[in-house]
This record gives sequence, structure tokens and C-alpha cells, in this order.
Amino acid sequence: VLSKADSALPSLGPGPSSKSPHAFHGSKRRPVAVAFSEEAVAKYSKIFKMPVVLCGTMKDDNTWYDISDPSDSRGVKKELPEEVLGCLSEKDKACFELVRNLYQDKKPGWLWDEDDNGDEVEGKLAKEHKEKHGISDEDALLRDIKKRLRAKFMKIDGVPVEEAHGGLWAAADTHYPILLLEPEDVCAKPEEGRYSTPATRFMAMFSQEQTGAAFAAVAVFFDKDFESMTSNAWLALAVHELSESVNSANIFATYDEAEQVAKFFKTKHESEAVSLTLSRQCSPLPRLQFFTMKTALGKELEDHEILVPTLTVGSEVAGMPLEKFNATSPWKPFFLPAKDLKPLTERLLAGADGADATVIMPGKLLGKLFQAAVAHFKDDPDSDEGNVFVRLFGDKYKGWDPSNEGPLINMKDLQEEITQWFDAGFDERKKPL
Repeated sequence: VLSKADSALPSLGPGPSSKSPHAFHGSKRRPVAVAFSEEAVAKYSKIFKMPVVLCGTMKDDNTWYDISDPSDSRGVKKELPEEVLGCLSEKDKACFELVRNLYQDKKPGWLWDEDDNGDEVEGKLAKEHKEKHGISDEDALLRDIKKRLRAKFMKIDGVPVEEAHGGLWAAADTHYPILLLEPEDVCAKPEEGRYSTPATRFMAMFSQEQTGAAFAAVAVFFDKDFESMTSNAWLALAVHELSESVNSANIFATYDEAEQVAKFFKTKHESEAVSLTLSRQCSPLPRLQFFTMKTALGKELEDHEILVPTLTVGSEVAGMPLEKFNATSPWKPFFLPAKDLKPLTERLLAGADGADATVIMPGKLLGKLFQAAVAHFKDDPDSDEGNVFVRLFGDKYKGWDPSNEGPLINMKDLQEEITQWFDAGFDERKKPL
């Protein structure tokens, strides 16, 4: 999204402005704000001026109707509940027979083979079976069967999936989530045995159910200030989990910035998919998905700190100084150059009346946040407690395995990945701006 028409590349033409006649990433999906306590629902309903739905445990047993064979990803269970069998057509059952003979039992005559020319051909019995029952693509039919069973039997927090969370999971794919996380929402209960919260289970389900580049979610971490965030030892584990979620963007914000966050999702065009635009336009790599509002958690931005172009929802771009961006030469990554090789540092989506909010990626600030979060888990020479979870969170967590260092390694890698992009594109032989 190019913010100023007069600095756009000729091949791209003028960029959209606040008077744009249509949405940039038009979508029939709408935002659904999700909170994890009754208090948060009440608070953010007032701030966002939109319904906020309550998320429960996300622990319903949704496996009993699953037809997939756990020992073979392409197979189908040999025995299925009567409730499931009662929902299947004769064509569905014929598809199951085909899949079992092909992938599980590997029966002669059903498997793919080579003809006299060495070309791979479908097995004779499999081909006859598909023609008899009108099956053109067994994989597509299996996906359709699973979708039908999911719509009929799946529940979330005791509510049918088609109705849960304001219709977020409906088959029509009409919504995208904004997760509103309080500090306590990133804390896991000791009985989980590992790091797992309703929010991480929500995102895991979203990644599984809403696959593809057309889907994106946003999680917003709220706290009093930067210092409060860095004092929360749970944050390292939460960031690890969310950095592994596909097609997501994560925003850190203070309570004072909550109004800005709300305005960021108030677009001029109802069909604008803000989460998709943020993910596609400002997240150049899968794990570079962490942002703040332009006020940067109340901290002063350093020069050359912002790693990617900003995204504003409003009537005009934020007008942030060029020296705040890591765009010190035309060869720096993530910034398109204009006709004069000046970097295009700001992007704009048309906002509703009164909307004016900007999201940025302050790499140095994020690096400090992640470094402080990981520091909680370093060995403490003054403590005799060998289990870091017990040391940080109490005796109730003595059942957790302290040897699992995967999340901390991932957080360290994430911090280093952000840092390396500050030096990328530097060449003293190339003239800086």
C-alpha cells in the first residue's frame, strides 16, 4: 500500500488514500474481539465500541468424531461411532473403502502402478470403484466429509462450532479474531503440565482450521507499561507459542494505548481485512510478526529503529521522521524505493471518521522486551532450586519438565533474527541516503 501517489513507482501507479473507493484487501470477514475474562469483556467492549466475546477453556473433546486414522495420516479409522456412520452417504462410505484399500491395506489391484511406457497409472480396481460410485477426487471428498462432521458435532466451550465466538468458526469464514490479552491471560495453570493457555489453544485451532494466505489473526498483549511487561516471566513462553502461529500478527500495547488499538480496526470500508493487510504488508518473514503502536509503549524511539514500513488506519499517514526507520540506503531490506530512490516508509488504509492509529515494528525495543523475558529463565546463582518453573512460579509447578529449552532457544533465535536485519543491506561502497 503506497501512502503517497507522487512517490509511487510508475509501474505500480498511484496508491490508495483515505478517499479510496474500495477496500485494499477486501474480504467478507469481519473482526471479532475475543477476551478471556468477564472483566476484560466488559472493559474492552466499551473501549472498542463493538461486541467482545468471552473465550473459555477451549478444551472440548472434539476427537470422538474424527475419522482420521492416527497411524496413517491419509487413512480412515476401521471402526467409527454410530452417530458418524449415520451422517454418511453411500458415496462417503465408498470413499472410505477406497482409502483403506489404497493407503492402509495396500491391496493389489488398488495401488498405483506403471504401464508399459513407465508412466504411473491408477490401479484397475481403484479406477473401477471410483467410476462406480462417482468419486472423482477422494482427497477432496474426504475434506468435505470432515467439514460436514465438524459442522455437525464440533463444540467450543460447549457451544456448537457454527455459533461459537460470534460466528468466528462458521463454515462461511466470515470473521477474523482479535485476541485481547491481559497479563494474567498468558499465565498457564500448573495442572496443564506444560505451557498451554486458552489463548494458545485458540490460536492453534485457528491455524489448523483457517489455513491459507487469506486468513490472519491478531493478538494484542496489554499491560501497564514496558517495565510491567518485562517483569512477566510468562511472556517468553507466550511469545514462543504465538511466534509459531501461521498468518498472525502480535501487538504489544499499554492500557493507555488501548484506544489507539481500537481505532486501528475502524476502517472506512466494512469489508477491509485489517489483520490480513498487516500480516501481508508489514510482516516480511513468518516470525517478524511483532508490533507496537506508534507511541511504542511510552518509550522514545531510537534512530533507525523501525524495521518495516508503518501501517496507518486513518485519513493520512503518521508522518514519522525518516531517521526513525532502518532505511538508511536504497539497499536496505523491506522498504520499496520511490522514483528518487527515497524509501517508502509509510502505508495507509482508509479509516472511518475519527480513526487515526498507526502500527510500527520497533526492532530495538522488541529486542529489549524479548531479552528481558528470556532473562527470567537464566540460572540464578543465589537459588538452590533446580526447577526453573518452581523458582519462578512456585511449588505447584514442580511437575513441569525444566529440561525443555525449546521455547527459550526459539526466543533467543527470534531476538537474533530481529537484530540481524539492522545490518542487512549495508555496504560501505554504496552511497547512503
